[in-house]
Amino acid sequence: MFHKKSIIDVIIVEGKSDTKKLQKIFNVDTIETNGSALSEHTINLIKNVSKIRPIILFLDPDGPGEKIRKKLEKVLTVYKQAFIKHNTITSKKFGVAEATDKQIMDALSCVVNFDSTKNSVTWLQYLSLKLDTKNKRQKVCDYYHISLSNHKQLFKRLNMMGVTAKEISNII
Repeated sequence: MFHKKSIIDVIIVEGKSDTKKLQKIFNVDTIETNGSALSEHTINLIKNVSKIRPIILFLDPDGPGEKIRKKLEKVLTVYKQAFIKHNTITSKKFGVAEATDKQIMDALSCVVNFDSTKNSVTWLQYLSLKLDTKNKRQKVCDYYHISLSNHKQLFKRLNMMGVTAKEISNII
C-alpha cells in the first residue's frame, strides 16, 4: 500500500486545481489565493498561519504568479518558496496543476528559505558582478532553484536568502 508523504508546511497555491494536484501526491494543507484576486482576508490568514506553521509559496511560474508572490513577499518576514524549473516547462499553459508529479516533487525537494531581514550583499557589490545578461541571471537562478527575475528582484531574493557576493561570483 502506498503511503503519501506528509508535509508540515502550509503551501500557498493559486487555486483549487493546485490543491487537488498536491493532495494527490502528499498529505498537505494549502491556502488558495484565488488567483490574482488575492484578498486582504487571505493575506491576513497567510500572515497569521505563518506565525505558527512554516509557509511555502508555490505559485505558477507566470506573470500572475509573480504578482501574487511579490504581494506576499511584502507582508511575510520568514517563509520558503518552491519553483518549478523553467527548463522543464513544455507547454504554454503551465502551472502547479499542469506540472507532473515528478516536477512537483523536485520543486518541493529544493525549497528555498527566505528572510526579509537579511542583508548579505550591497547593491554596489551586486552591480560589480555584472549580471547584465539573461543567461548569467538564469545561471544564478537555476543554481538557487528560484525563478528568473529582473535585477532588482534578483538582488532582493539573493539578500533574503543570505547569499554573498563571493558565492554569486563563484557560480558565474
